[in-house]
Amino acid sequence: MAQFDVHRLGDDAFAVDCQADSLSPLATRIVAPLMRCADVPAPSTRLHPVFLFQGEPFLLATHLLTAMSTHDLGRPVASIDAERYTIIAALDIVIAGV
Repeated sequence: MAQFDVHRLGDDAFAVDCQADSLSPLATRIVAPLMRCADVPAPSTRLHPVFLFQGEPFLLATHLLTAMSTHDLGRPVASIDAERYTIIAALDIVIAGV
């Protein structure tokens, strides 16, 4: 598992691994759900960055950070590491308020 990998949680649910790779020995990872933009009313631009994933826009629901077992995450289906700085900026808002 790697930071910013996307994991399928169900038939139509995805989560992004937001945890630093240096913490990979832990049995859990901090993740944020990816949600279809059509399902989210009035997102905040910096808090909820939007990424094109599987050909459609998905919003990173950073305010819904949670810990999940690495076993429950399974194998990654994609990576959005190219969006690293945008994701870190969203995490900064949740953690530090800036």
